Amino acid sequence: MGYVVVTQQQKRKKKKQFITKLSFLVLILLIALIWISLHTYWHAMVPTIIDIAQTRVESQTTLVVNRAVASVLNQQTSLQNLLQIERDSDGQIVFLSANTLEVNKLARQTAMLTQLEIEKLAKDNIEIPFGTISGIPLLMEKGPDVVIIVTPIGTVNCNFTSTFQSVGINQTLHRIYVNVDCKIDLVIPTKHSVVTNVVPVLLSENVIVGKVPSAYLNGSLELGGYVNET
Repeated sequence: MGYVVVTQQQKRKKKKQFITKLSFLVLILLIALIWISLHTYWHAMVPTIIDIAQTRVESQTTLVVNRAVASVLNQQTSLQNLLQIERDSDGQIVFLSANTLEVNKLARQTAMLTQLEIEKLAKDNIEIPFGTISGIPLLMEKGPDVVIIVTPIGTVNCNFTSTFQSVGINQTLHRIYVNVDCKIDLVIPTKHSVVTNVVPVLLSENVIVGKVPSAYLNGSLELGGYVNET
């Protein structure tokens, strides 16, 4: 019968190898646990990130649209020409119609300028501090930024509406709006979301003294607009 003599040095070497293997296994398990935790936390936070990003994009596109419309109006002085008004011998309005040429011109200019402004906005993307996403008050605006890529989808579309509202005896409030429709794709790791923001901007508001045809008094007059055909 043979005997194996294990020296103290060999015992220490085996023990060291065991500890090394165990440490490596624990490290792998720890990394896997951290990755699973972060992955789970990230997916739980994605809806919050998208909601915050959508709110910011809607706010920024609203500012962009208003700025674009204001710029166009500074160059466009024929707002009253958007409508063609016919009156009878007593000065009463008997017919209203849209001036297609003026409507399309103003809509096209507004859409094109808004598109350029949104493309500039897209170049900057959106950065949201991770502390803000966490929802913890003490961490608001702190931590590394989560970058949301902003990409315009298609071309901005515009349409105009003209509304009428009775405000007194023989007095009608007439408003003209431009409705600017923007579509933007928000992209973050593992997720993307399309934001559709329709921004109504009041262009003109006047009080018409006299009767307005009933066909328009209790409704609205569609003026048309500029729609991108893709």
